[in-house]
Amino acid sequence: MNNMKPILFTFLSVIIVLTSCKTNYNVVRVDLNKKPSSTTGFYYMLPKNYLKINITLEKQDDIKGPYSEYAMKYFGLNNVISQNHTQYNIKNVSIETIAEVDTANIYFVETHSADLKISFGNMGMISDVNCREISTNSIIKEDNETKPNSKDESEYPVLFRKFADLNMYEKIDTIYKKVKLDTTFIIEKTFKTSMVEKPTDLKVKEIVDYITKLKDARFSIISGDVDAADKKNLEFMYNELQNQEEQYMKLFTGISINNTLTYSYIYYPETDTNTSITNALLCKFSVSKGITSDEDADAENIYIKIDNNRQKNHLGKFIKEKNKLQKDKHGFYYRLPAKVEVSILKENSIVYNCIKDIAQMGMVISLPQKNVSIKFDEVTGSIKIMKIN
Repeated sequence: MNNMKPILFTFLSVIIVLTSCKTNYNVVRVDLNKKPSSTTGFYYMLPKNYLKINITLEKQDDIKGPYSEYAMKYFGLNNVISQNHTQYNIKNVSIETIAEVDTANIYFVETHSADLKISFGNMGMISDVNCREISTNSIIKEDNETKPNSKDESEYPVLFRKFADLNMYEKIDTIYKKVKLDTTFIIEKTFKTSMVEKPTDLKVKEIVDYITKLKDARFSIISGDVDAADKKNLEFMYNELQNQEEQYMKLFTGISINNTLTYSYIYYPETDTNTSITNALLCKFSVSKGITSDEDADAENIYIKIDNNRQKNHLGKFIKEKNKLQKDKHGFYYRLPAKVEVSILKENSIVYNCIKDIAQMGMVISLPQKNVSIKFDEVTGSIKIMKIN
């Protein structure tokens, strides 16, 4: 009888181990053409991806100075802005991969057990299963944002307007009038004050004289003719004089103002059974108008190109054959996203190129029905880490 105790204990231990190893769930894909499961459980969804393409333009406005025609006469400058001009160029392109629910891939986990611990991320997409012990280190124009350069914006023809306000000066005319007083005549002198516009030559001469004074003052500091308490005061005085001189010179040379504009577009990649390369028109770009819908002579098409040739066809065939051999019971489904090459083209010239993982262009795979701990990538639905218990 005493010999039976160890045997009975060993038998019970085996039973407990086998029971604990038995799975207590089954995962089925939701199909509207089939009857829903009568078993209790919960739903989860896999993600699909769309691309957010951000195109940043740099806009340069060249503004003619009001006295540009005098630049050569007084300063010997011929390389100045002689007419107003606007030009755009593509400064930067970036692409973000964003996840949303794939309504074509909703799954139901049949289970009665409260031991199955599931976490969900955004919008009901699965995040992890039993992961407490696992640690781990079509096209829509969306928005248009303008980001002006604050320094250049402050310089925008404020100085030009300042001198427009000084275009008038006070003119005093002396008027002599002959007046008869009794039998004699006297000359009466009166003064008439009026505001008249300064001649352009006079305004330019005043500005040139002031710029000359600024240059002389800077030279006095450099040559040591100006006394100051310390070096910092000298530097401050010199920099202020130089800044004023540069501002006044813009009346002759003109100014350039740079602004940054960002346009964002949404593109939904879809698998095309006929080709592995897809092109789609994002917008039109013109050097003179920037992003435009007009059919300008200089407008060029901006395309997004998706090349899915990186996806290995033999892997897809292998998975399909393996799924046929799998019985009715399934473990958790996950994504094996496709690695695709994404290019932004200006006509036939590549502006930007990168590699992205696109969930819906890859494959959906079922795990074996095992007791597992899984952590999913919430963007692509792939497995980041897995432990078989």
